[in-house]
Amino acid sequence: MLGLAALLALAAVTASGGVALAKRPVPPPTSSQTCTLTSAGVGQPMYLTGGGFAPDSQYIVYMSTPAGTGATTVNTDSSGNLANGNFWTTWAGTYDAQIYTEGHRPSLVASCSVTV
Repeated sequence: MLGLAALLALAAVTASGGVALAKRPVPPPTSSQTCTLTSAGVGQPMYLTGGGFAPDSQYIVYMSTPAGTGATTVNTDSSGNLANGNFWTTWAGTYDAQIYTEGHRPSLVASCSVTV
């Protein structure tokens, strides 16, 4: 019996081209995802927080700032909350964050902004 299980595992790895199988997909978005951007002003850290996301998952954040745009990823905790303070408000103006699911067809699940 143990030999059969090992043979089936080997067949699965061989069928996938020797590549590890894909990670568990993020559940489809619901309307409960929310985010908030806060900052104490120009030259201060900007915090992205939110809730209602899939637990222990990763999302893509597209950030639009007075200086341009960029993208990064954020992770959620086991309760589906996110907290990230790796952003800085270098210029006065509006900062927008759009949070998307990862994958072949990312979808927008939350957006928020702050003006400093």
